[in-house]
Amino acid sequence: MILVRKRAGFVDDMIRALKARDIAVSGADRMVLSEQIVIMDLMAAADFALNPHDDLTLACLLRSPFCGLSEDDLFALAHNRQASLWQALQENQQNYNAAYQLCQWLLQKLDFLAPFDYFTQFLSMRFATEKTAYGAAIARLGYEIDDPIGEFLRLALAHEARRVPSMQIFLHELRGGAQDIKRDMEAGGAMVRIMTIHGAKGLEAPIVFLPDTCGGAQGGRTAPILTVRDELVLWRTKQDESDAYGKHLRAAEAQAASAEAQRLLYVALTRARDRLYIGGYLPAARKNIPESSWYAQIAQVLQKAANAATDDDGALIWCMDNAGEKRAGAEQNGAPTDLPALPDWAYDAVMPITGAGRDWYAPSNIAAQLSEPSLEQAGANGSPDDNNLAQIFARGNLTHKLLEILPAVPPQAQLARARAHVASAVKNLSAAFSDYFSQAEQTAIADEVMAVLYNPDFAFLFAAGSRAEVPICGVLHKTDGTALPLTGYIDRYVETDSAIVLIDYKSGGLEGYQTQMACYRALVQAAIAPSAKPIRCGLLSVRDQKLQFLSEAEMAAALAALHIAPEKARE
Repeated sequence: MILVRKRAGFVDDMIRALKARDIAVSGADRMVLSEQIVIMDLMAAADFALNPHDDLTLACLLRSPFCGLSEDDLFALAHNRQASLWQALQENQQNYNAAYQLCQWLLQKLDFLAPFDYFTQFLSMRFATEKTAYGAAIARLGYEIDDPIGEFLRLALAHEARRVPSMQIFLHELRGGAQDIKRDMEAGGAMVRIMTIHGAKGLEAPIVFLPDTCGGAQGGRTAPILTVRDELVLWRTKQDESDAYGKHLRAAEAQAASAEAQRLLYVALTRARDRLYIGGYLPAARKNIPESSWYAQIAQVLQKAANAATDDDGALIWCMDNAGEKRAGAEQNGAPTDLPALPDWAYDAVMPITGAGRDWYAPSNIAAQLSEPSLEQAGANGSPDDNNLAQIFARGNLTHKLLEILPAVPPQAQLARARAHVASAVKNLSAAFSDYFSQAEQTAIADEVMAVLYNPDFAFLFAAGSRAEVPICGVLHKTDGTALPLTGYIDRYVETDSAIVLIDYKSGGLEGYQTQMACYRALVQAAIAPSAKPIRCGLLSVRDQKLQFLSEAEMAAALAALHIAPEKARE
C-alpha cells in the first residue's frame, strides 16, 4: 500500500510514475466519476454524436484510446482544413479509416439505442482494429478503468429506469452531479493500492510506503469562517485582528488538529506487516522540512546514536526495539485548552432599530426634504428647467465618475481613458442628450477633469491613500430630540498628516453648500475618536478649477439653521 494524507495532484503523478515502470496499480481508493479520463472519453463520444460539428469534442475523441490518433495525426487532419473537423475526417477517411468508422457508428446508433445499450455495444465493437474499444482503453489506461466504467454503466441503467431514455439528459445529469466512487481496496489482488490513511484503517499490507510526510502536523487545515458557541454564531476575523477569545479559539483548534494528526500518524505507522518506507516531498519553493512534520518527528525519535546499527553489508540502519521511546511531541497532544468565557456583550440582544420606517435624508438635499428651501440656494445658475437640469445632472455624473476612476490609471493613459469613458457613457444616454453632448462637449468634459488632475494645488486630493465615493450614514439629532437619519457619499476623502479633508465636487458655483458639508463633517466627527485630527471641508469647482474651504463658523451656522445640536450624542 501507498498511504497519503489527502487525494491531491501528487496521487495522479504517482500513479503515472508507477505505470511508466510497468508496476500494476489499482489506482486511488476514491474517485469522482466525471473526472476519470475514460469517462471523459466516453462522454466525448456521445457529445460528438449529439453535435458532430463541435470541433473540440471531436478532437478529444480522436485523441482518446478509442480512435488512437496521435498529436501529429490530429494536426495533419485539422491544420488548414476548409470546414469543420468532422468534414475534414470525412474527406480523409481513407487515411483514418478506424476513426471514421467509429464516428459513423456513434452517429448511426444514437437515435436507436438507450444510453446503457449504446455504451455497452460501443465498448464491445471492433472498428477496423484487432482490439475492441474497451480493449483499446485497457491497453492505454490499465485495468483500473473497470471501476469507473462499471459505475458509469450502472448510472446509465438507473437513468433508463427513472425516465424515457435520453442521451442528452443522461449526460446532463452526469455532469450535474459529483458521483464519488469508493473502491474495495481489500480485493486489490497483486497490485499496488493507493489509499488515504483514513481509508486504510483496519487494513494492512506486507509493505507500506508513506510518501506524504513533509507537510505541517495540522495538514494545512483551514479554520471555518463561522463557529458556534452557546447557541451564538460567531464570525471569525483574520488572525491578526482576533481578540483574546478568537486567539484562544485558534490555539485550541490548532492543538486539537495536532492531536488528530498524531492519531493519524499512529494509524499510518501500524499498517505495515513486514516493512515500512518513510519518504516525503516538498514544494519547489520550500527548502526545509517543517519541524512539526511527521518526517521530522520520526527522524527525531529514530535517528539517535542509541538506535544506530549496521546491516550485513555494513550499511547504516536505524533500529528500535519494541519498547520504543516516547513519541516526539506527545506532550502536546493532551486535551485542548479550555476556551475562556465569551465577553458579556456577545450575549446582549441586538438593539431595536429606533424610528423604524423613518425616511433617510441626503445631506446634499436635506433643507428641501425638511421643507426649508430658504436655507439653500437653488444654484449658481438660477432655477433651470427640467430638461436643462437633467443635462446638468448627467454631466455632473460623468465628471464625478472620471474623478473616481482616473487617479488609479497611469498618468500617461489617463487622457485616453477619460475620452473613451465619456464617449462610451454618452452612447448609453437617451437621444434627448445627443445635441447637448456633442463631440466638443465630450472633449470639454475630459479636458476639465484632466486639468484638475494635473493641477499641482490639488495633487494632495488624489495622493495614495485618498478614497473616492466614500459611503457614509448616521443619525444627527435636532435640539428637540428629533432624529435625522442621513446617508450619502463623500466625493473625496483624504487623510493627511495634519487633518482629515472632505471634498465635494461641483460643476458650477460654490455657494450654498454649507449645510451639506456640515452634515458630512458631523457624521465623520461622530465616527472618529475625539482626539483625532481636525476635519476640514472643501468644495472643488471642476469648471472653474477652484478649491474653497469652508470655515468653522459657516458650518456651525448651517447646522444651527437646521436646529441640529452638534454636541448631542449621535447614533
